[in-house]
Amino acid sequence: MSTTKSNMKTREKHISTTVAFVVALIFIILVPICAVFAADPVTITSDEGGRDYFEYLNYEGEWVDCERWNHWVEGTGAVAYCMDAGTLSPGTWHSFEDGAVIYDFFGEGRVAEGIRTIFYYGYPSTSPSSLGLTDRQARYATAMAISCWLSENGYPQGSNFYNLSHGSLRSDGTAEGNATWNYMIQLINLARNDHRITHSVTITPTGETYRQDGMYVRSYQITTHNCNSGYTIDAAGLPTGYTLTGYTGSSGDTVTVSIPASGNSGIEYSFTAIGWDNRTSGNLIVQEPVNPDVQPMMYQLLTPLAGARTDGNIEGEDIDIELEKSDRITGDPIAGVEFTVWTDEAQTNVFASAITDANGVATIIDLPAATYYWAETIAAPGYIPDQTLQSFIVNDDGTVSGTFTLENDPIEVVLQKTDDQTGQGLPGAHFVIRNSLGEIIAEGDSGTDGTATFLRIPAGAYTFSETIAPSGYILSNEELPFTVNSDGTVSGTTEITNTRQRIELILYKNKEAAEWITETSEFNFSEVPAAGITFDVFSAEDILDIHGNVIVSANTRVDTITTNSNGIARTTADLYYGNYYAIESEGTPDIVPDYVTTYPVSLIQVDQTMEIAEVELNGGVPVVNDLVKAYMQINKVAGDTTLPLEGVTFEVYDSMGNLIDELITDENGVATTRLLPYGDYTLIETQTMMGYALSDEEEFAIYVSPEAGIPATQELTVINNRLASIEIYKVSEEWQIPLEGVVFGLYEEGGTLVETATSDVNGSVIFLAPAGSYYIQEITPLPGYTLDPTHYDVDADWGAIFEYRIENQMSQLRVTKTSSNGTLLAGMQFQITNASTGEV
Repeated sequence: MSTTKSNMKTREKHISTTVAFVVALIFIILVPICAVFAADPVTITSDEGGRDYFEYLNYEGEWVDCERWNHWVEGTGAVAYCMDAGTLSPGTWHSFEDGAVIYDFFGEGRVAEGIRTIFYYGYPSTSPSSLGLTDRQARYATAMAISCWLSENGYPQGSNFYNLSHGSLRSDGTAEGNATWNYMIQLINLARNDHRITHSVTITPTGETYRQDGMYVRSYQITTHNCNSGYTIDAAGLPTGYTLTGYTGSSGDTVTVSIPASGNSGIEYSFTAIGWDNRTSGNLIVQEPVNPDVQPMMYQLLTPLAGARTDGNIEGEDIDIELEKSDRITGDPIAGVEFTVWTDEAQTNVFASAITDANGVATIIDLPAATYYWAETIAAPGYIPDQTLQSFIVNDDGTVSGTFTLENDPIEVVLQKTDDQTGQGLPGAHFVIRNSLGEIIAEGDSGTDGTATFLRIPAGAYTFSETIAPSGYILSNEELPFTVNSDGTVSGTTEITNTRQRIELILYKNKEAAEWITETSEFNFSEVPAAGITFDVFSAEDILDIHGNVIVSANTRVDTITTNSNGIARTTADLYYGNYYAIESEGTPDIVPDYVTTYPVSLIQVDQTMEIAEVELNGGVPVVNDLVKAYMQINKVAGDTTLPLEGVTFEVYDSMGNLIDELITDENGVATTRLLPYGDYTLIETQTMMGYALSDEEEFAIYVSPEAGIPATQELTVINNRLASIEIYKVSEEWQIPLEGVVFGLYEEGGTLVETATSDVNGSVIFLAPAGSYYIQEITPLPGYTLDPTHYDVDADWGAIFEYRIENQMSQLRVTKTSSNGTLLAGMQFQITNASTGEV
């Protein structure tokens, strides 16, 4: 506190008799280094400083300003702080004893380390602007922190309010006061937590040593911590001819150290980086006044001291050579390759061996100038060994020439998939390769040429199989062995053949069939297999083989199939997968043909294990044709007039003899059957008009298909011929009167009696007969008349009229009467009596 004792007494009404101390700090950025030494006395002066930010509670119970003066070393301007706030502030007229280092004054312990910490984190070591404070705020907070720290550690400061545990010191409540108070508390807490400042210097190589222009060269990054005066390099340990580049003395420098290569191979040299800082214990000086009533002071010397040091090393090294190995196909680095370097072409003197890392690099270190030979001695798994001898030269000046990179060809295992008939390569086979443990180590698909190439397969015994066959082919269940030899060659079986899967299209065909049911006198219609129906199968698109070649153009007929007795048709043509359709091309006469509907099918392979892939057209649902059904219209006309005949009756029988229908002609001479299914029928006329002959049995067939779904009506005209009329007029010869009751017979030419008829009262007899050759003959005359034995021949035509007038003579009985000796006897009278009636 920058007040005199008298002032303190007046304001606090209390004087502490305990010794207190003031510390002063000199900061390097304020003034340049000058000739001030720890043992020299200095002059310290003071002023009122400016605004105060805290208040303390006085004995009257009032909160009043807590004043703090500014102190500094004259001549240097170093900031000084008092260590006894209850004694007089120094002036230019006060003298001091020789100074002592802080540890000599306080001893090595908590108090000294706490003061040191407050100095290092307080003003002016820490810039006030970085804290958002003014110089006065920072200086005030630092002075108060020192007094409070000393007070709580047993060094009374003339007033007990410096011990914060009493609670009689506070901020003045302003924003500036609160910020200053917070900074003071931060400094005290740093002291309490022993948060000491540390110094360090690190040297980190940024790369390996290399040769360039006759020098060994290595670069380092130099970083300092808490060295506010930078760093220096002590190069006394480097050989003559060294150079340093990149040095500025600032933290973060990249410094390149070069030493002559000649004579320094394999020799390690060192250099030292030294970090400098004025914030060291050796710079904290306590000055005790000659006058015991004046405050002891403490400040910081400006002279930087060595705060930390560390060493860096550089060794003269021979050339390191990187030999590289890469994949010839991909250019990727190959790890695990062993290179051997010899000093002679005969490969008897091994210089070194190295194995390539993940970057494909094997480093051969410390090669003196010479010619070297090298080759691959152990190949990486999966690559063909290449033992070609290479060479390179290391020159005296550190330059190198020759071959340093090699490319390896990966081992190729080529598996082949071919057609077992054509030998042509097949794409799309999926191969799986297994090692001797049965583990899958690779898999892939065959390309357009049928090959699948597997790279980088290590030497060993393997098997391979296919898990997916080429499209349209049967999966092979073979597992075939092969061996990858140590020289990269492949032996064993590497080809699998496939058989193309046969495809059969299957079509089911049914038709409508009819059966006559006697009990119901109706037809029963049902579905039955349809045999003999032909379909054409066409390609619906260009059909391609596995290589994309068109083997069948779109809409090309590829097969013709016909249903068997079970109604099943199968293709036999060699079909490829693709889109097809079938269409009916020829049927049987009993069905209604359908030459329009197509039945498409998309052939996609779904099972590669079957020898024959059966694919059902129409989803396996039978294609059904309707049975031909039609009506038969009977047209009945007279043969002589072509006029219709009404009332003629018919019977219709099927081929099994079943009576199917009965008909009678209408006024138009027309009679129509029920709807009859396809087949053969018999028409029998059972009754016709008088004077007409019954027509012969007619055979007809129902065969006409419907039009637009409407059954056809077939027609059959049946002609009835008028019978020939054979008319006989029977009269007596003597009197020409009609004779009733005479019986005549109509005979076929061969003598078969056709019909008999008896003359009516008019003596008339009429025979109606079909055309033909006949004769008529009297069978029974009237009593008393003589039988006429004559055959009257008739060649009858249809509708012809034949008339015959036949006379009958009275019958005569000639009786010859003779005697017993044969003499004719005249004049004899006889009586004739009917034997049955007795009539005379």
